[in-house]
Amino acid sequence: MLFWHGRLQLIDHGAALTFHHHWPGAAASVARPYDAAQHALVDCHPDVRAADAALGPRVTAELLAGVLAQVPDDWLEGPSLDDAPDEVRARYVDQLLARLAARDAWLPPLLATAAAGGSRRRRTVGENRPSWLGPPPPEGITQR
Repeated sequence: MLFWHGRLQLIDHGAALTFHHHWPGAAASVARPYDAAQHALVDCHPDVRAADAALGPRVTAELLAGVLAQVPDDWLEGPSLDDAPDEVRARYVDQLLARLAARDAWLPPLLATAAAGGSRRRRTVGENRPSWLGPPPPEGITQR
């Protein structure tokens, strides 16, 4: 998610599962803290501890396997192009369960950031615009 022109936008979730872009480094990402200071919802003062308590136990191997079973085979790519889709699905399950099990390493900084409300500052229009979008529209023009 990202705030863009004062509105919350949903974006590509490939950025959320960064390990699948470089499988050899997946194990190293298990305990890596997430910097939530710029997260779109941090200013909403989320109750991360309550969310973890309520949702963490619901994330099981069975749940993840069921979700991954719905992903088309053509969308799955493992560390090797020879990996069978079910092998890749199993890697996702293992990686996500390992991340969940390592939350003692990454959850405390996230809790601290959420409690502090992050460090986002209000930016001037266009300041956070990705360069690939080109220059911002002229003043007074609304982009959709």
